[in-house]
Amino acid sequence: MPAAIAAILGALGRHLLDKLSYFLAMKALMIALIITVLPIILKNTFTWLIETTHNAMAQAVSGYQLSAQIIQISGVGAYLAQQFQLPTCLSIIVTALAIRLVLNFIPLVG
Repeated sequence: MPAAIAAILGALGRHLLDKLSYFLAMKALMIALIITVLPIILKNTFTWLIETTHNAMAQAVSGYQLSAQIIQISGVGAYLAQQFQLPTCLSIIVTALAIRLVLNFIPLVG
């Protein structure tokens, strides 16, 4: 009888250990993908969106001879963004969101 109980408990322990190791491996994989792949995908998406918008606007105003003014407005916008420290603010916000997302993967913290 004790041997049967030991065999059942051993099988249950192996099963739980397999499930736990699978869970931890999947969680580590998801965290690694979110930390490494998601920023690349977001950067490529935003770059594509900005390029498409810029090309469409440049094509729309090409007949009006306003290209120099558009370049100046872009430069002024970049200057104002730098003076308001928007890149720093956006990097802090994105970092906080990434940290919160990673903390949500930890069962005891999130």
